[in-house]
Amino acid sequence: MTSTHSGPPPTTNEYEMDDSKLKYVETMDGQVVEPMSDQLDNVGGFEVDEAESRRVLRKIDWHLMPLLCVVYGLQFCLFMDFRESHADYPVYRAALDLGYLVGEFPTSYLLARLPIAKTTALSVFVWGGVLCCMAVAPDFKTLFVVRFFLGFLEAGITPAFTIITSQWYRKHEQGTRTGIWFSCNALSLTLGAFIAYGFAEADLSGDLALPGWQVIFIFMGCLTTGMGVVLALFLPDTPLTARFLNAREKEVAIERIRSNQQSVGNHDYKLYQVKEAFTDPMTWLYSLYAIALNIPNGAFTNAVR
Repeated sequence: MTSTHSGPPPTTNEYEMDDSKLKYVETMDGQVVEPMSDQLDNVGGFEVDEAESRRVLRKIDWHLMPLLCVVYGLQFCLFMDFRESHADYPVYRAALDLGYLVGEFPTSYLLARLPIAKTTALSVFVWGGVLCCMAVAPDFKTLFVVRFFLGFLEAGITPAFTIITSQWYRKHEQGTRTGIWFSCNALSLTLGAFIAYGFAEADLSGDLALPGWQVIFIFMGCLTTGMGVVLALFLPDTPLTARFLNAREKEVAIERIRSNQQSVGNHDYKLYQVKEAFTDPMTWLYSLYAIALNIPNGAFTNAVR
């Protein structure tokens, strides 16, 4: 982490052992300084008792993991009523992937530049609204456009959750937490089958005012939009802004991840880090792994999306 500040922290607003210590401060020249990214060395710097560390970790788990799991599961809990010819299916299917591909770079850039929780919450909120539009798409062209924007908005979710996981957990804890929220895509497909069955039965019995497939999209879209609001209210941008932690627990949360040797909450986009990522062999190995994994994934497991 590169720091643009040396010496003691600014003295305009003195740091005390309360939440004011952990918020943004303004120096004498009017410059806003973000303690998480620029003054991490001045927040914490103490030895954390293992019992206290585990207690804070449990608190973080109970507040963050349910949000990540539910939202990530909603990405895959989608259903399809494809009424066009089978010849059009590959084009229909490619719309989501094309939107995902186009959306990867701009959404990843925005996540680095903007508050990550608020940006993710807005994406989820709009994504739910677009999902509702699936119920009223009148023709194949409109359906293609809607699917494209679904993929575009979905593209930032996995990068956002990866960043969130890295800024709250130690490196050896991240794999387990990532596996938990990532596995919810499979769980949601299972639950989605029961939801689809329930709406199909209601549709056959004439209990629905709209066709069952339309009701499903509206229901899941409204549910996703509601989760966007929940994220905006309860998902903090950094440990420093977490309302479920007191001042001491925020310091412990920061001290726990000090060993990660990474900047948290810094919105500067550094080109040398981009170059470093592209020259790292692990980047290309991850890419090859993802390509190999998603070739069969796109043909089979996503057939219902």
